[in-house]
Amino acid sequence: INAEYGVSTQSTGCSAKLHELLDLLGVPDDLDGAVSLAQKMICGLTSSALASADDMRGFFDTVEEIFYKLVEMGKAYVCGADIGAIVQELGLPDSLTWAVNVAVGWICN
Repeated sequence: INAEYGVSTQSTGCSAKLHELLDLLGVPDDLDGAVSLAQKMICGLTSSALASADDMRGFFDTVEEIFYKLVEMGKAYVCGADIGAIVQELGLPDSLTWAVNVAVGWICN
């Protein structure tokens, strides 16, 4: 969590409830797992053993959903298109650009 999203201190992110962070970051509720994992990492729970499958579920579900949409669009288009154009064509918010990047990487690399 960083100043770009209006959260300037670690204590703010660590003391906030998950739904408050989602609202503050302006990300959809389906990213709760990714935000929860990030909050735990920032607040001192850095061991991968402490990250549960539930924390990662939202992240992978989001990327997987986008991946299947990209497969429908076709590899030739996806691998040659600008990420911003893909985000716009899918009607996704800019906050999901990271997920599109991951899914494009799965297809094109």
